[in-house]
Amino acid sequence: MSGETWLRVVIYRAQDIDDPAALDYMKESTTQTLAMLEGQPGFRLGYWGIDPDAGTMAAVTYWSSEDAIQRATAQLIRLHEQRAAHGISVESVHNVQLFSVPTLPPGTSGEPEEPRGRRRWSRP
Repeated sequence: MSGETWLRVVIYRAQDIDDPAALDYMKESTTQTLAMLEGQPGFRLGYWGIDPDAGTMAAVTYWSSEDAIQRATAQLIRLHEQRAAHGISVESVHNVQLFSVPTLPPGTSGEPEEPRGRRRWSRP
């Protein structure tokens, strides 16, 4: 199906959140990860975010299809193994398909508006 987009959302957790090396590895490994992913057919782009206080990182990658994610599985497993060797475990993985939501005209919120000229309260 053309125009299809899938997200892969992975949450990683440092096994020891007091280990600065694990947190540094999570941040620094994204460059290597991106280089590997860019070689995968169907990969479009990715975003990463880290919560150092919780010792977690989110990786959100965009793919052309669920099949593209499945074809990259061997590489993704190797990535998870590399992270595990640095004290980082996979907490969750979700593959989800994006869908369109109709946009609202500018200046509308989708909520019914209060009729103009009416007060919502009365004076004593």
